[in-house]
Amino acid sequence: MNEISIDRFENKPGFTSDLADFDNSKMELHIRADVKNRKLLSELNIEKLWLIGAKEKDIEQIFSLHQPKYVSLYQLLAKDLSCLENLNKCETLITEWNTKATELWNIESNPNLRKLAIRDYSKISDLSELERATQLKSLSLDGGLNKELKVDSLKPLANLTQLEYLRLTSIKVVDESLDPISHLRNLKTLELSNQFPTQEYAKLSVKLTQTECSMFRPYQEVEIKDENGNLIYDRMITGKRKPFLLSAKDQARIEKYEKEFEKLKNNYAQHRV
Repeated sequence: MNEISIDRFENKPGFTSDLADFDNSKMELHIRADVKNRKLLSELNIEKLWLIGAKEKDIEQIFSLHQPKYVSLYQLLAKDLSCLENLNKCETLITEWNTKATELWNIESNPNLRKLAIRDYSKISDLSELERATQLKSLSLDGGLNKELKVDSLKPLANLTQLEYLRLTSIKVVDESLDPISHLRNLKTLELSNQFPTQEYAKLSVKLTQTECSMFRPYQEVEIKDENGNLIYDRMITGKRKPFLLSAKDQARIEKYEKEFEKLKNNYAQHRV
């Protein structure tokens, strides 16, 4: 995994229910917001904190006691995310599963933040607060397993010119445009789900020639089997509403999609400004 990316399945330490039992020589802590003896946080030297079920007051109190560099917030129960503006020392922030917040916070208030992951926020549609988060080098925006992250536009991302890693999965963008990403010339790795029109991937591949992205190809190799273990699909054609195919019987169709994708790339390359 690229060190600038955020591992979606990061290793967590064992769960601690009472801070009086915590070995304060350890640098990582995994707790619920209602952990016993919470005030002992001020005596710890942890660099990484995994926190579950926190509300606004919990965030304010916990981070007034200690400021880790790495913070993972799961089942964040806060409606007002401005409580996150107090994370002054945080360099990596993962926040996952929030059903209350309708707006992001002023991410500019987190001066040391370099890596940010926002996952499964069902009511966030406006990404405008990200426009000023120019300190970021890594950004992940992901929907949930059962509900996509639905946003109006990716335009605010165009200003994040220091980004080296960007991940957008399980996301529905109303204007269906990937064009704002074309401004991110320092982007080394781009991870995209197959939810945009084919021409958007083709156009972006011409503009970001130094960026690694599996979706800059006419198809992805997959392995989908039926209940008996028989392979039924091994190609996912690039683009929204495009089919899954099996190379053993659909080779002519696959080649047709390959030619169409290359034609799109050539057309965009000729008109590139």
